Amino acid sequence: MGQGQSNPNGSTFYAFGGTGPHHSSQPPLKFNNKHGDNCQILRDGSQAKRGESFCKGIVFSDRPVEIGERVCIRLTELSIRWSGVLRLGFSSHNPVSIQNLPKYACPDLTGKPGYWAKALTERYAESNALIHYYFTSNGDVHFGVNGVDKGLFFSGVDTRQPLWCMIDLYGNCTAIEMVDMRRSLNNFAGESSQQESAQSTPELAPHLLPDTIENVSNALNNLTVSNSNEGHVPLRFNSLSQFHQLGFHSSTGPNVTLNGDRSIVWRHDDEYSNGYVFTEQPVRLGQRFVIQILSTENMYIGSLAFGLTSCDPALLDTSGLPEDSDMLLDRPEYWVVSKDVANTPDVGDELSFLVNEDGTVEFSKNGAIPSVFMHVDSSVNLWAFWDVYGNTQRLRLVGSTSDPVIRPDQIRQDSVASRENDRNNMSMTDLVDLDQNTLDTPPVPPRSRSSHTIVNRTTVNPSLPTNPPLPTQPESPQPSSSRGQDSRNGSDECKICYEATVDCVLYMCGHMCLCYQCALQQWKGRGGGICPMCREVIQDVIKIYKS
Repeated sequence: MGQGQSNPNGSTFYAFGGTGPHHSSQPPLKFNNKHGDNCQILRDGSQAKRGESFCKGIVFSDRPVEIGERVCIRLTELSIRWSGVLRLGFSSHNPVSIQNLPKYACPDLTGKPGYWAKALTERYAESNALIHYYFTSNGDVHFGVNGVDKGLFFSGVDTRQPLWCMIDLYGNCTAIEMVDMRRSLNNFAGESSQQESAQSTPELAPHLLPDTIENVSNALNNLTVSNSNEGHVPLRFNSLSQFHQLGFHSSTGPNVTLNGDRSIVWRHDDEYSNGYVFTEQPVRLGQRFVIQILSTENMYIGSLAFGLTSCDPALLDTSGLPEDSDMLLDRPEYWVVSKDVANTPDVGDELSFLVNEDGTVEFSKNGAIPSVFMHVDSSVNLWAFWDVYGNTQRLRLVGSTSDPVIRPDQIRQDSVASRENDRNNMSMTDLVDLDQNTLDTPPVPPRSRSSHTIVNRTTVNPSLPTNPPLPTQPESPQPSSSRGQDSRNGSDECKICYEATVDCVLYMCGHMCLCYQCALQQWKGRGGGICPMCREVIQDVIKIYKS
């Protein structure tokens, strides 16, 4: 076990004993003079800064790293111009002997013997975040954020030879600095001993009283006895449906709690992940099951994840489930996952899921027209699960129903909404004049990100007829660009990374100027959720497929 020590800035450091990481007696780590073409080494080797572009930012430590020695860096500068996060790892090659460094550590170097690295999870890439990592004698690499260990990062490092720290200043991370954690720990050694003395003598520790009261209060809040009506918000879009009772399974992730009848789940305060919950029985094909969002927390990014698995929750060791639900795909059982399925849900949102006999899985939000967002093997028993992650804090499993999500009294309303949506998205389809009957077709529903890429067959067909061409004249540029403008410029490159091809459209402005990965970053990450061309708020990113 480690002993926590806090500094005035709120960062927490842990001193470990036993087989944990140790602090080297060698001089503090600094950056090597061998580095990528776009990097500078500043402040006597303690800071590395990337200049132009988003790559060619590989840097190394100035000496080999010992087994268990923490490499600790602070993210001092971030940029919203690029997507992607820095890569952390080790190299058994002396940096001085490396002739030419490539653009990227992954996969240009990691594809060769003697190099190991992995990208940091994007949610940890915050300004002034303190990242540390180290390797053990068996070749496992562990990491932590702001002094708190997060667990295994990756494995397979050959520790039989000297290893240098290797970091790729990639994407949105433009500057980092080496931090000597020994100095941080020593600064608070006196404070730690004083606190221990105060704890052993209660009358000498009045400054600990507020924390104690707060901890007791939090503990009492977690012991609240709930009934079946706790936290209910009236249904708006499924109020006429006849629901069969369906609850969550008693096996859950470590950071969530169920109420008495297992219909409501909430994630613990100060936690953002490991909020897995499962249905208590396998899903029935053709039965729609509905959940309702009861509480959100805006301090976290990312949102609810949904998936299906052949693994019986009663036989599952939930303590071993990963922090990132995408890593469930590495498990031996059958798992299918879709992250951020509700696209930042609000309190009261009603989300419905339906598994059809052909294996298609439909999703609908607040009574919208269902869309197929994943395919599964329907020949085996499948349990539905959710990861109460990020800004989703509390939800209710309403039940299952055979009633359709679209009722007859909604048809006219949806038709009017469809025509309005089509008029707002003319630039997305390049259609100049549509027949009135065509406008009655429903809009293309937003796509949810999924770990299984599904080609949507309802993609707008670019071969639909348009008006006859006008007489040949030089075309003047239009102030509001769409796909046509990109074609006239003869460039399909993403306007952020300038490497990948434009393969998505921003909804609702209709601009096609980004690759899918950069568009997601612009929408959900550091792009602020606005189109880089017209500054319109992005409501969704729709993947397109060119024939």
